[in-house]
Amino acid sequence: MPRPFLELTLDQFAELVARFPWKRTITEVHLHHTFKPDHADFRSRPPVQSIEGMFRFHTETRGFSDIAQHLTIDPRGVIWTGRNFNDPPASAVGFNGNATNGPFMIEMIGNFDQGHDTWEGAQLETAIAVTALLQRTHGLKPDACRFHNEMSTKTCPGSTIRRDEVVKALEAAHTRAPGARAARTGAFPDSASRERANTDRLLQLFSVDVRGRGVTAADTEPPEQSMTVRERAMSAGEPGAFMASRDTDRELTAEDKERLRRHIVNLRMGALSSGGLFQTTREDVEALFDEHLPAFLEERRQEDHGSEKPLRLVFFAHGGLNEEDESLKNARNRLDFYLQNRCYPVFFVWETGVKETLVDILREIVGLGPARGIVDTITDFTDPGLETAFRNGGFAMWANMKRSADLAFLPKQGGAFVVERLVQFWKDHSADVSIHAIGHSAGCIFHALFLQSLCEQPSNPPVEIESVHYLAPAITVELFKNTLMPLVGGRVKNFTEYTMRRELEKGDAVGPYRKSLLYLVSRSFEDLPETPILGLEESIRRDPDLMRLFGLLAISKTRKGEVLFSDSTDGPRRSTIAKKHGDFDNDRLTMGSVIRRITGTDDASPIAEFPEQVSRTILDARPAGIPARPIAVSAAVATAAAPSGRRRALCVGIDAYEAPNRLAGCVNDANDWSAALRGQGFEVSMLTDGGASWQTICDALDSLVTRSSAGDMLVFQYAGHGTLVDDLDGDEQGGRDSALCPVDFPRGGFIIDDDLRRIFGKLPDGVGLTCFFDCCHSGTITRLVAPARDLPVGGDVRVRGLQATPEMEAAHRNFRQSLSLTAPARRGPEVMREISFTACTDAQTAQEVNGHGQFTLRALATLRQGIAGVTNADFHARVVTAFGSGASAQTPQLDCAPLSRTLPLFAIPGGAATAVPAVGGDVGAILARLADIDRRLARLGA
Repeated sequence: MPRPFLELTLDQFAELVARFPWKRTITEVHLHHTFKPDHADFRSRPPVQSIEGMFRFHTETRGFSDIAQHLTIDPRGVIWTGRNFNDPPASAVGFNGNATNGPFMIEMIGNFDQGHDTWEGAQLETAIAVTALLQRTHGLKPDACRFHNEMSTKTCPGSTIRRDEVVKALEAAHTRAPGARAARTGAFPDSASRERANTDRLLQLFSVDVRGRGVTAADTEPPEQSMTVRERAMSAGEPGAFMASRDTDRELTAEDKERLRRHIVNLRMGALSSGGLFQTTREDVEALFDEHLPAFLEERRQEDHGSEKPLRLVFFAHGGLNEEDESLKNARNRLDFYLQNRCYPVFFVWETGVKETLVDILREIVGLGPARGIVDTITDFTDPGLETAFRNGGFAMWANMKRSADLAFLPKQGGAFVVERLVQFWKDHSADVSIHAIGHSAGCIFHALFLQSLCEQPSNPPVEIESVHYLAPAITVELFKNTLMPLVGGRVKNFTEYTMRRELEKGDAVGPYRKSLLYLVSRSFEDLPETPILGLEESIRRDPDLMRLFGLLAISKTRKGEVLFSDSTDGPRRSTIAKKHGDFDNDRLTMGSVIRRITGTDDASPIAEFPEQVSRTILDARPAGIPARPIAVSAAVATAAAPSGRRRALCVGIDAYEAPNRLAGCVNDANDWSAALRGQGFEVSMLTDGGASWQTICDALDSLVTRSSAGDMLVFQYAGHGTLVDDLDGDEQGGRDSALCPVDFPRGGFIIDDDLRRIFGKLPDGVGLTCFFDCCHSGTITRLVAPARDLPVGGDVRVRGLQATPEMEAAHRNFRQSLSLTAPARRGPEVMREISFTACTDAQTAQEVNGHGQFTLRALATLRQGIAGVTNADFHARVVTAFGSGASAQTPQLDCAPLSRTLPLFAIPGGAATAVPAVGGDVGAILARLADIDRRLARLGA
């Protein structure tokens, strides 16, 4: 039976047996177990992957001409096709028969030796029914079955299975079975068959002669217990098991590069790359369209004898986080797949030019071990915590990557030159050429811009795109609608998206982040949290336009595109079993479906199969030289001391700044915080407007701290302007101090971070301090690491941040000199005593709308919902969520010692640390690393 491997019900199998054109005389049925994969292996991955794993193990590792067995029966009782029924099996040396007569071989997935799987239920019932059916069809008696252990020294089909019991079960099945259908003549009334259409398709597949060299004495599997670990992994179809046996990761040779030059367009920040591992010149692009493609076209014309559209030109764009070396190797490894399927591939290798990418930072976190398996207190924090931690630098990195794609198609850039030459080639050869595009992840962003640019060019005839295939697209729904979607059904004739269902998307992971990369893009990397992404099922189902595009609405009578959710195995053209974001562009079923659609190959016809089927994400490879961290037995999680003292708070709100810097909602915020905190049992002092100078705020805050004692809980709240000023003592790495702006700041009275560290350093042991800052305070105004965002339209909208002028800097310098203060000791996040919630990231502005701070509104609404059992990380995540995707672009931050994230809100650090079991990594190390993420990510945008 040629691939693809298909699932059959018992009725479908009975129909197939009845109508099959038997050329061999079946003499007996051989029963085997797989040993590997076993039941656990089968449950851990898509069912077809186990069958594919056996096929590849038998053909690539053992050298068989095909999969060994005629049928496989999985633990669910489902029957899988295998070797052509008219070919002898690779059952056992000396017992395989020949092309005229011999055994029929059945494998049951499982290890049925003592102490392992149990042969029972649907799997047992199906195996008995199938064996009895085959025996009756070929006039055999119930005992015409043979165990593998009768032909070898193996225990197969398992030491727990007794032959006499199987024969008795077969005897009973024979008495229950109806008379044998006229199998050899195929005389089976149409009216009696509900499975005829399915069987017609199967019989078409059987008509394809894929037999190889036949069966030799070497066609036998290795002894089970002596199989190596690698052989067991291969036979079980484990992701990545075959990669080691294929020379896919070797370094690029000069011969590789010379061959790739005909198929690679290398871009860096939009321009043709003149550096790195591989360069593309204008002359290379000209040679592609003037020499290589015409030669390929002429070769196809001669081979195809004038068939329609002999040149299928396929453009592939990889994901935006791929490194140059990886992208080039992938192109080399997959080049023959396209060529053997009579397509000419052109791989866009597009780089951002960022020296340190998010991949590097994520890999370091992954080195601490996966987050799965860590106690809920930690894992519940991990996802929202990471979404927030990565939002600043992640946004900058992602914006830079999208900028790289956008730059490519500006006038005189590398992508625009490719478009120019492609349009000319189309004008000359449109009758013989079809254009196709495949994009994976962020490569879909690149292709949206590429195809839009291509279709905008004047041409006679107009350029047409025969097919576009999006694999787990990381493009926003908005960009897709503005670029590619209007072309679908017109200039883009066929559009197919392959992506995961919601459950698989949420079951994926990016290191400790327990969802797929697309969720991280949606919640951290795009302009607003929860940005709709085309590859997310929930984004598709929430958008009526997309539902109509894909024909998913009940009222839809037509569709212009098609979406296939993994895992699907509804025939080769509709199959995808990728279970991770990084799998789609190297999943054999997905890529087989893509190439069949590109080439117009039906399900019954063979194709050159894709060379890989491995699970790969952007984090799979550990950087060279970085050893894996040992698995930790336990990790410390902070506990809170029982409250025993006073609850005291200082609230500050300043509107009455000198023109033109007046605000209108800060005093309102201070009043609202005061009322809310009193409701939580706090004694509250307030400073507002003219009463909130440098001296009064510092004195009140110092008094709040120094007059506290163990068991007290303190809160400091500030609403007003924030800014950056020159670092005068050289203790800041970036040369700037974050600063609050008291009402007298024009005279130099900025409360800089040094002042706050000096005061907070006096905090007595056993005292808790939580701060809420509703201001821009950390570089937003003078050093944006991301594109500026528009303010909301309508109402009284103001920004709580100032750009320090030369006059302000001079006043600041004079004021500091008059104080004669020594710089406080620098502190790392691990020893922070205070817990600080701030209104926005470095790349954003803290806004007030119609007299209320946007951060304060959401933080107080969250506080009023109740905080019983709510940790600092929980509270932060809820406030972030409260902003939603339709609000102004603010992402509140949480800054504290790593372990303080797990403390309840308004709790006092104290008590003994509790040992919490951890799996796969040191929790304390993970939490400590989180505190450092913002600083590392900031370098991406510096």
